[in-house]
Amino acid sequence: MINDINPQMETLQTQLQELQKLHEQTSKVTGDKNAPAFDEVLSQLIQDVDVAQKEADSSIKQLAAGESTSIQDVVI
Repeated sequence: MINDINPQMETLQTQLQELQKLHEQTSKVTGDKNAPAFDEVLSQLIQDVDVAQKEADSSIKQLAAGESTSIQDVVI
């Protein structure tokens, strides 16, 4: 369980970096109505994290059930 936190933290860090890049891009474009709203960007990132967590849970369940023998696939 604790081992699952590290990959999730790396995913969150990557997504935070993407959010920061988006923020920099949108702040350069003052008044651009085509720029995504902050709540839309944040919502998408939260959905991405949710998907990553569900995939991790599924991988762990497959490993525990003996369906997957590759620990590397589960960790990644």
